[in-house]
Amino acid sequence: MATPVNQGTINRLRGTISFTDHPELNITPAFMGKDMITITPQGDITHIIPTATGIVTSPEPYQVFEFSAHVLRTNALGDRFKKQWEKISTLGNAVIRSDSSVFSDYQVTNVSIKSVDAIKQNGEDAGVVIHFTGAYQVNGDLYAL
Repeated sequence: MATPVNQGTINRLRGTISFTDHPELNITPAFMGKDMITITPQGDITHIIPTATGIVTSPEPYQVFEFSAHVLRTNALGDRFKKQWEKISTLGNAVIRSDSSVFSDYQVTNVSIKSVDAIKQNGEDAGVVIHFTGAYQVNGDLYAL
């Protein structure tokens, strides 16, 4: 018989996005729709180079990191983002806090607003999905070699 393992808990009210240089744009659960935050890492963490008899591994020092937030348009934060992308789309560094207390934060550098999804004006969707992109450091031991 397998030993049972506590599966843990997630907390919808824990996930946040904080912008170091733009604290007025920090996104907390009170400012998001139910879809909240989605993280979509891009590309490989290790580059694989085929050889005649196997492979050579080449760990990447960073990964392009895309994340999105379903921000409500029905409060001031939604409009602050609209004004930000109209002014300048670069935001600096961000910290993404997980909805799990045992899953550590993501530190993302050089973050920009990448795109904005269609904004429904039909009285049935209170939010706008904003997509961000930045660099996420991986394979940190490479710097110690």
